[in-house]
Amino acid sequence: MRKCIFAIMFCVLTIAPLLNAYGQEDRSLFMQGVKSARRGDRNAAFLSFDSLVKTYPKSSYLEPANFALGEYYFSISDRSDAAEAFRNFISKYRDSPARPFALVYLAGILRQEGNNDAAKALEIEVIRFRHGGLIFADFKEHKYQSVFGKKYRALYFVDRIKIYIDNELFSEIPL
Repeated sequence: MRKCIFAIMFCVLTIAPLLNAYGQEDRSLFMQGVKSARRGDRNAAFLSFDSLVKTYPKSSYLEPANFALGEYYFSISDRSDAAEAFRNFISKYRDSPARPFALVYLAGILRQEGNNDAAKALEIEVIRFRHGGLIFADFKEHKYQSVFGKKYRALYFVDRIKIYIDNELFSEIPL
């Protein structure tokens, strides 16, 4: 009986720090990426976020890191990898506040490729993202700030949606 208790205590004391280390390592990697992004070193930030996604599949930081991967690829005009990253993000994070912006990015890429029907289907998803009506308001606003520091705004009007990235109009979707 004592051997059994000793074995259980040994396992608990050995495994608990390892579990905590996992939580600390993914957080450290994420914060390293955020700091690199704030310094303007997008490549180092990308490497941190990419490593986080590949190394820690259960990390609580996956959602912003995955969105950042799509942003990075888009910023370097790698439309193919950006499309793949945003498709991955959209499929995994249905309730993410970044979802409508990933949809708009992907719709823009598809439209550039001449796939207007698929782009329109994604824009319809952006339209459906709007919650509630416009009672007593001219528009409804949805905001998101990425780990790269980009400020996203979606303005839902009665007849259109305007998507801004860092206060520049990125896309307009008629309703």
